[in-house]
Amino acid sequence: MKQKILLSSLTALVLINNNLNAQEITQLEDVSVWETQVVSSSLNLGENAIETKQADHLSDLLRDLPGVDVGGTHSINNRINIRGLQDENLDITLDGAKVQNANMFHHIGNLLINPDILKKADIQVGTNSVVSGSLGGSVAFETKDGKDMLENGKDFGARISSTYNSNDSIGGSITGYGKVSQNTDFLVYHNYLNKNDWKDGAGLETFGSDGEVQNTLVKLGHNLSDTQRVSISYDTLTDEGDYSPRPDFGRAYNEARTGLYTYPTQYNRETITLKHELNLGDKLVLNSTVYTNENELERYEKLNGTTPVRPGATQGLLNGKVSTQGLTTKAQSSLKTGDILNTLTYYGTN
Repeated sequence: MKQKILLSSLTALVLINNNLNAQEITQLEDVSVWETQVVSSSLNLGENAIETKQADHLSDLLRDLPGVDVGGTHSINNRINIRGLQDENLDITLDGAKVQNANMFHHIGNLLINPDILKKADIQVGTNSVVSGSLGGSVAFETKDGKDMLENGKDFGARISSTYNSNDSIGGSITGYGKVSQNTDFLVYHNYLNKNDWKDGAGLETFGSDGEVQNTLVKLGHNLSDTQRVSISYDTLTDEGDYSPRPDFGRAYNEARTGLYTYPTQYNRETITLKHELNLGDKLVLNSTVYTNENELERYEKLNGTTPVRPGATQGLLNGKVSTQGLTTKAQSSLKTGDILNTLTYYGTN
């Protein structure tokens, strides 16, 4: 009798448990993640490595790639290094526009790129790629499009984000995107970062990092057909603050050389691109970009009494500007020879 009661109890518990499990099964909503796809071709790996990341600094985006390093803790000192070669020996583009051909000052970096708005980063390590005419390789950044961010059935969308760093910065971004018509989409993005002098590991406050960074991107795209698309974009980034004479060196070196003096500094980048995309599948994929890019650096170098803050410098406003215009074209097609499918890549730049 006890065995029958026990068996009946177990059966009842199993039925109750199954009913509870059936009730607990719910359909979860899809979650869209603000992300950047990283594609890398490395001789060390011999294959493509694809990662999806969320980053607020270029080093967060590229730190795990073999042979690739991003140096510089200061906002105006981002430098990409591939196998020991710095960005002067790399082919770096943003939406097809060359953005690194601006050797403004040897103590600062040449890149003003905000990783928060990047859709994709394609890194080719070394000279093993036809798309790279540089000794160290190439880095191709691509920003997000409005059409990529819309949810199914939606015509408009928005995103607001904020960031806080206890060591001592605060910022945020706002993004609006949508469809103007069935074939036309847009994106408007603005990012703001306010940073103060932070403290190092020993609790000592640094100097020369107090400033603001602002980035604005406006893109408009139109699908000419199922296989063709044209887009135009305007991207500007400004980094302004009271910065140390040598932002690529730490407090100890700057203090030993020139004391605790800073320069009012403003570093700007302005990029305009017009892009045409043709996708015929395996037959032909063709991307062409016409662009203009301008980098400008302003620093007011002041005197410490009668001694220049930077040896050899004269007091006054120093200004440097580099403008680049060009055309880049990349095409891919497939050719089958027997059982082998070959991919042919063509690349041209001016």
